[in-house]
Amino acid sequence: MHALAKRYDHPDATVRRHDWNLNYYLQNIDILPPSHHRVRETYYSIIDTLQELPKDREVYGLIHGDMGFGNFHVSEQGKITLFDFDEAQYSWFVEDIAIQLYYLVYVYGGEEGRDSREEQALRFIDHFMKGYSRENTLEQYWLEQTPVFLKLRELIVYIGAYRNFDGDETFSSSDNEWFKDWISESRERLEHNEPIVNVW
Repeated sequence: MHALAKRYDHPDATVRRHDWNLNYYLQNIDILPPSHHRVRETYYSIIDTLQELPKDREVYGLIHGDMGFGNFHVSEQGKITLFDFDEAQYSWFVEDIAIQLYYLVYVYGGEEGRDSREEQALRFIDHFMKGYSRENTLEQYWLEQTPVFLKLRELIVYIGAYRNFDGDETFSSSDNEWFKDWISESRERLEHNEPIVNVW
């Protein structure tokens, strides 16, 4: 998909997908409770960092934007079908890689009996990039930018968790413990401007 995106130009600008910075949650940082000022500081830091990155055709183009486990299927023959393009946008190709890595390590990482997030990340990157490099190439520099894109994804998911915020910063007893633990850990990472995993 990324290799094809390098050659893709939609002739009608009126139906062109938006760029990364127009993501709904990035445009609505005020969804967060007022007390989350340190998360807001990280938000501005991430935005500033990304705005400095080059956007040439070799690294920036139309991406899926939500390549999590629920959005692709692998057949018995090993054929991958990617679907749910609602979040498709123009961004750096490495963001698609970081999104998949983020969902891998936050859903499965750090659980008892499982490998650490770092071990999972290294294994994922090794196998993923072997396949990816058969279709497209990214310089090592771009893989080293993965941490900022992991922080971007966490920020988007975190803001989204507050979209039904009604003034009470605590989550109800009906919210599951995994969710409450994730919110707490995510806020701490964002307040310290740290990615969920950094093996670079």
